[in-house]
Amino acid sequence: MAANTKRMTQYQWKQRITVTRKGKPAQPVIDQISFEPGGGMHRTTISAPEEMGGIRGRIAAGVRQNVKDIMELVGRYNKPQQMIATINKAKITQNSSDGTLRLQANGLIQPNDSMTMVVDATTHLAKQAQIATSYDGSPMTVVQDYGPIPNGPNVMKSIKVAVPQKELAIDVASYDFAQQTSTRR
Repeated sequence: MAANTKRMTQYQWKQRITVTRKGKPAQPVIDQISFEPGGGMHRTTISAPEEMGGIRGRIAAGVRQNVKDIMELVGRYNKPQQMIATINKAKITQNSSDGTLRLQANGLIQPNDSMTMVVDATTHLAKQAQIATSYDGSPMTVVQDYGPIPNGPNVMKSIKVAVPQKELAIDVASYDFAQQTSTRR
């Protein structure tokens, strides 16, 4: 996993974030993602909906803050230290029919949360992660799908978040992966 993460810092890609509220998808935000020389992630917005004014603008600002808070929570489950804690705490079962391992752990960040990871038994790279947690007192589910990019590392290709009680869904798709030039790293 560490070698895969190191390879990931050599790439840049685009990420499309679509928020659906009350069944209506908003215009997506498209960001360019790359890594700084020190290893930190750098995000540049290349396309976003226009800001609204009045009541609609205040509602949109509230939704944007909810999305930011939700994605920060999702990100906490993906930090390397948290992944190691998950692996150390997990009950591991092997599925002989498809060559995967299933890691299931509870109480990782919140007392009643759970995370299930499906990992390739040979490469030990993630294929999918499913998280059940809560946001602002409401149940929240997250499904993250992983896969390799041609001649590159294994990456998170999509994230689907659902907070049904808030009638909110977030769909994040990563695409257009390209190796960065050596002057950026």
